[in-house]
Amino acid sequence: MSTVYKDPKSPFYQCDIWISGRKFSRSTGAASKIEARRRAVEIEKELRDQLSKAKASEESLALDHV
Repeated sequence: MSTVYKDPKSPFYQCDIWISGRKFSRSTGAASKIEARRRAVEIEKELRDQLSKAKASEESLALDHV
């Protein structure tokens, strides 16, 4: 789940993404709200991939994951 908002100090939209009770704040790098929403979805997918890889490396003892 993500929230897109405009910070008055920045020309770009920001997004807050909640995953498993953790909050991630990122800049979308987009100046329009429509593009910012699209970018927020991409950012959320990237974060979920990173978190799943980190979790796999925590549980595995294989050298590829370390």
